[in-house]
Amino acid sequence: MKTSFVLFCLGGITLYKLRRQPQNPKSEKIDGVIFGETGVNFAYQLGIIKYMQQTFHLDDYKFCGISGGCNCAFILSNKIDVDHFFDQFVIQIFNCQNQNKYTTMFDICKITIYKLYKSICDLQHMNDKLYVSMTKVFPVWHNNTVYQFSDYNDLFNSIKTSQYIPFLFGAPYNIYHNQMHIDGYLSSFFHYKPTSENWVTIKIWDFRFYYYLTSIIHFGYLFDEDYHRTCYTTGYKDAKQKHDYFLRLGFKTYSP
Repeated sequence: MKTSFVLFCLGGITLYKLRRQPQNPKSEKIDGVIFGETGVNFAYQLGIIKYMQQTFHLDDYKFCGISGGCNCAFILSNKIDVDHFFDQFVIQIFNCQNQNKYTTMFDICKITIYKLYKSICDLQHMNDKLYVSMTKVFPVWHNNTVYQFSDYNDLFNSIKTSQYIPFLFGAPYNIYHNQMHIDGYLSSFFHYKPTSENWVTIKIWDFRFYYYLTSIIHFGYLFDEDYHRTCYTTGYKDAKQKHDYFLRLGFKTYSP
């Protein structure tokens, strides 16, 4: 497990240095929004989309999740209020009562997410809006972007697979459609787009690099409710301060 942490940390920092480019103004219409990897700091990214929900038109976009970014893609593709998701999912799961339940975490999540799915979500709507990025490891290592889910189990397994860090959650891989897959972060390093349309990417490092740097280092806080509350509040504040960042990407605000 420690080896997995070290590799992810070193890989993340290296990829940050290789990939980071200034965000240039966009003139094209946005077709979709990609939410990148988050590690344990997924609540920080949830805070970012809270500001996005409050401020920008999002109804016409498709959404793609990479690793922890699947949470945001799932929320926005279903028009779920992010505060509701945070209270009913994040706080209900990632607290001290479930401390160290890494190998059963996804089983616990599935039950809670299913309640949201049954009460709020529309599978047909998701099939037109939601894309999930994962890494296929055999026989050739490559990215596999999935959509058009057959049922709830198919949807949940795709989201689980996209976030599956080898060995941390038990096995070295997860099975999706009878094939071995792992975290989508590991095959979406450079200029990833799920389709040929115009996509923009929301990365937590563009708001505060600290939360990208500590995304794996702080995994010990996974079941710390106060930590997630702090991340959530900070993500919202940082997004609000970076209002112009969204405008440069091409997002449109609600009319006053």
